[in-house]
Amino acid sequence: MSELSPDPSVFYFDCSEDKMVIGDAAYEAAIAAGTHPLDIQPLRDVLEQPESAVVPEEHQARANVDDWTKQDYISYGRWLAKQVCALPDGTPRITSPILRNAGILGVGPAIKRFEADCRFGSLSEYYAALDMNHLYQRNRFRSWTLADYVQYLEDVSKAEGGLRPTRQVLQAHALEGKGPTMGMITKATGVTLIDLQERIGFPAIHKWSEEDYLDWGVRFMMANNGRPPTARALDALSQRDRGPAAKTIFLKFDSMSNYKELVEARHAEAEAHRQKMETDNKTLVAELIKSGKVPAILHSPEDTERSLTQCAKYLVADALLGHVPTNDLARIAQTPSRRFVQRIQLHNTTITAGEVELTALEMGFYDVIWPMNYDLEHLKVAPKR
Repeated sequence: MSELSPDPSVFYFDCSEDKMVIGDAAYEAAIAAGTHPLDIQPLRDVLEQPESAVVPEEHQARANVDDWTKQDYISYGRWLAKQVCALPDGTPRITSPILRNAGILGVGPAIKRFEADCRFGSLSEYYAALDMNHLYQRNRFRSWTLADYVQYLEDVSKAEGGLRPTRQVLQAHALEGKGPTMGMITKATGVTLIDLQERIGFPAIHKWSEEDYLDWGVRFMMANNGRPPTARALDALSQRDRGPAAKTIFLKFDSMSNYKELVEARHAEAEAHRQKMETDNKTLVAELIKSGKVPAILHSPEDTERSLTQCAKYLVADALLGHVPTNDLARIAQTPSRRFVQRIQLHNTTITAGEVELTALEMGFYDVIWPMNYDLEHLKVAPKR
């Protein structure tokens, strides 16, 4: 990538020729050669146009970036940020519409190149590489699903030494550009902070019914290879804010043995259901492949869970993007679940994360695509020697 001047005043764009004009001397030469002055505008003004004003079909120029390294992309982003969208205090920033317009006009790479897995995977990761995540990027969380917000809270908890993430902690992280505030999360998902805390293993025990205690016990057994909870394990988890204390169990169920008996019975039912679902899933995948509803490339005979997840993503993507070729749908289906929504939005920018989630839910594939078992890791307790 060639070095570009950091001074935005010397960069113009010739709209009649679809090319940059660098320097005042070049600008004056173009005017002298007959280019109308209104056709040559400051680059900043051209790139800050509304997206509707920059139509891909009207521009043929494309930047030759095939040999660019990731460092070239970073250098380009830092240069571009200085040309446009400076904040009042002079701090440079960048937005997805700017990157889009620049790509269409041939100033830089097409926006899909930044989001390729071999480069940054997403614009958010690109902004992070530019050290600009502390600045506002429009629609930064537009592709986030409930699973993404849950994962974010898990990450915040780890960053805070394994403590329960509070509204104040989330606000502090948001101010540093690390993620959304709780208000933003609730607006996007409708879930409360308590709901999210429970999903990452911080229980709201004061709100529990007897059923909740039993379900927690089943989760404990799932996390500990089928071992039932003991008083020692309960107290260890309670001290970490991960479960009820043994004293609480005694008060609710009269004895630990009563609780263990009920939990073991429910766990046996859950395990039988899991085994049945595994068999049913193998049958479902085989039927989907045989019927031609999904391509055979998505079938991994040695990994039923992966096959089912890919088939589910294919069918959801097909329901939302019926016009997309089979090969493209297959590539979307093979995308990691955390980038599934982004891949769909690359084909149709009007589709929201909520629409993708609702479609998956209506088709019965939500938990297949976004399984959320973050709590299990925190319920593990080493067996007594």
